[in-house]
Amino acid sequence: MLDIYVKNFNELSINELYDLLQLRSEVFVVEQNCVYQDIDGKDQKSLHVIGKKNNEIVAYTRLFKPGDYFKESSIGRVVVNDKSRHLNYGSLIMDASITAIKNKFKTKETRSFELISQV
Repeated sequence: MLDIYVKNFNELSINELYDLLQLRSEVFVVEQNCVYQDIDGKDQKSLHVIGKKNNEIVAYTRLFKPGDYFKESSIGRVVVNDKSRHLNYGSLIMDASITAIKNKFKTKETRSFELISQV
């Protein structure tokens, strides 16, 4: 069972912030060898969708309301830790992210989108 939490930046505990940054670095920078500035000043505007298993962050996305980053709402920094990828957590965190966009940002329309990912 994946416990999912949706939080604004100021609702994150120090430990949650540290753990989600560690997960993003572990996957995007180390595992995918994609050197970039992950701490980009945009987390403060983001809505954070956190998936926890046994109180450990194993899945995560960050969301932007329309106009904050793109014209439409957007989902970024989609990540599931290596040992949990076979458990369908990617689908669960994306479903929760889409639901959060509809509920928190009060979007009236659903738009299709292109998924670009590093493999």
